[in-house]
Amino acid sequence: MGKSKRNPANKGLTPNDKHFLTKHHRKCKSNGGSNDDSNISYIPRNKHQAFHTLFQNKEAYEIADILNKEYLDPDYYFIVKKRT
Repeated sequence: MGKSKRNPANKGLTPNDKHFLTKHHRKCKSNGGSNDDSNISYIPRNKHQAFHTLFQNKEAYEIADILNKEYLDPDYYFIVKKRT
């Protein structure tokens, strides 16, 4: 197995910081996400809970659809593009 990629969002976090944050899988494990560092962000517990309250374990395109239909100014459209 090759060296795992680092997630830039986690740069500079100390073990003490991680104690106050929760581990969030950017691509949910239930949707095929891994425990690789590139798929993990450490975020405050309240924001993590809010995300899952709003979006459960939905894929990015499903979240964009919800944002467009329910939350955004109708003059705007949020687009998700898969990285290649």
